Amino acid sequence: MDISDIEKIASLDLYEILDVKKNADAKKIKKNFRYLVLKLHPDKPSGDQDAFEVINLAYTILKNNKL
Repeated sequence: MDISDIEKIASLDLYEILDVKKNADAKKIKKNFRYLVLKLHPDKPSGDQDAFEVINLAYTILKNNKL
């Protein structure tokens, strides 16, 4: 990961990716994350590897209060 990757991540709206409001609690964020994982998992016929990685990144950042 280099500086351009970090800049791209910083420009993303992580809440929009997980389809939650900015004031959503951890329970709602986790619920939407699980829904999207089931929907976009790469092992499914309709799965999308790139989208799956983005939602994982968004959840990893939003679940950590320090990030």
